[in-house]
Amino acid sequence: MGMSLLHVAHGDETAARRAERSVWEDAREWLGTSEAERARALASVVRFADEMVDQSPYRKRIRSRRDPRSREAERMWIELVRRYRGQ
Repeated sequence: MGMSLLHVAHGDETAARRAERSVWEDAREWLGTSEAERARALASVVRFADEMVDQSPYRKRIRSRRDPRSREAERMWIELVRRYRGQ
Protein backbone atom coordinates (compact mmCIF):
# COMPACT_ATOMS: atom_id res chain seq x y z
CA MET A 1 0.00 0.00 0.00
CA GLY A 2 1.39 3.41 -0.96
CA MET A 3 2.08 6.27 1.41
CA SER A 4 -0.29 9.22 1.31
CA LEU A 5 -0.87 12.40 3.26
CA LEU A 6 -4.22 10.91 4.24
CA HIS A 7 -2.42 8.21 6.22
CA VAL A 8 -0.36 10.79 8.06
CA ALA A 9 -3.38 13.04 8.68
CA HIS A 10 -5.25 10.13 10.24
CA GLY A 11 -2.42 9.20 12.53
CA ASP A 12 -0.89 6.24 10.67
CA GLU A 13 2.37 6.38 12.58
CA THR A 14 3.99 3.74 10.38
CA ALA A 15 3.25 5.80 7.26
CA ALA A 16 4.53 8.94 8.95
CA ARG A 17 7.76 7.17 9.91
CA ARG A 18 8.18 5.90 6.34
CA ALA A 19 7.68 9.41 5.02
CA GLU A 20 10.25 10.83 7.43
CA ARG A 21 12.72 8.05 6.62
CA SER A 22 12.24 8.71 2.90
CA VAL A 23 13.00 12.41 3.34
CA TRP A 24 16.16 11.66 5.30
CA GLU A 25 17.27 9.08 2.75
CA ASP A 26 16.84 11.66 -0.01
CA ALA A 27 18.67 14.32 2.00
CA ARG A 28 21.50 12.09 3.26
CA GLU A 29 23.72 12.59 0.23
CA TRP A 30 23.52 16.38 0.68
CA LEU A 31 24.30 16.48 4.39
CA GLY A 32 27.85 17.63 4.88
CA THR A 33 28.30 18.95 1.35
CA SER A 34 29.71 22.40 0.86
CA GLU A 35 27.82 25.33 -0.59
CA ALA A 36 30.07 25.12 -3.68
CA GLU A 37 29.20 21.43 -4.16
CA ARG A 38 25.47 22.17 -3.88
CA ALA A 39 25.84 25.09 -6.31
CA ARG A 40 27.57 22.82 -8.85
CA ALA A 41 24.82 20.23 -8.50
CA LEU A 42 22.12 22.88 -8.94
CA ALA A 43 23.90 24.29 -12.00
CA SER A 44 24.00 20.78 -13.47
CA VAL A 45 20.26 20.32 -12.95
CA VAL A 46 19.55 23.71 -14.51
CA ARG A 47 21.69 22.85 -17.56
CA PHE A 48 19.84 19.55 -17.92
CA ALA A 49 16.46 21.31 -17.71
CA ASP A 50 17.65 23.86 -20.26
CA GLU A 51 18.59 21.04 -22.64
CA MET A 52 15.17 19.44 -22.16
CA VAL A 53 13.42 22.72 -22.94
CA ASP A 54 15.56 23.14 -26.07
CA GLN A 55 14.35 19.74 -27.29
CA SER A 56 10.69 20.48 -26.62
CA PRO A 57 8.37 21.42 -29.49
CA TYR A 58 6.92 24.00 -27.06
CA ARG A 59 10.29 25.68 -26.32
CA LYS A 60 9.24 29.15 -27.53
CA ARG A 61 6.12 29.07 -25.37
CA ILE A 62 8.06 27.73 -22.38
CA ARG A 63 10.81 30.33 -22.68
CA SER A 64 8.36 33.20 -23.09
CA ARG A 65 6.50 32.31 -19.86
CA ARG A 66 7.15 34.71 -17.00
CA ASP A 67 5.55 34.23 -13.61
CA PRO A 68 4.66 37.54 -12.00
CA ARG A 69 6.77 38.46 -8.99
CA SER A 70 5.11 38.85 -5.65
CA ARG A 71 5.33 42.26 -3.99
CA GLU A 72 7.79 40.82 -1.49
CA ALA A 73 9.99 39.32 -4.23
CA GLU A 74 9.91 42.61 -6.12
CA ARG A 75 10.90 44.51 -2.97
CA MET A 76 13.76 42.09 -2.30
CA TRP A 77 14.97 42.32 -5.91
CA ILE A 78 15.03 46.13 -5.80
CA GLU A 79 16.93 46.02 -2.49
CA LEU A 80 19.50 43.56 -3.87
CA VAL A 81 20.06 45.68 -6.99
CA ARG A 82 20.39 48.78 -4.81
CA ARG A 83 23.01 47.06 -2.62
CA TYR A 84 24.89 45.72 -5.64
CA ARG A 85 25.09 49.23 -7.09
CA GLY A 86 26.30 50.56 -3.75
CA GLN A 87 23.37 52.89 -3.20
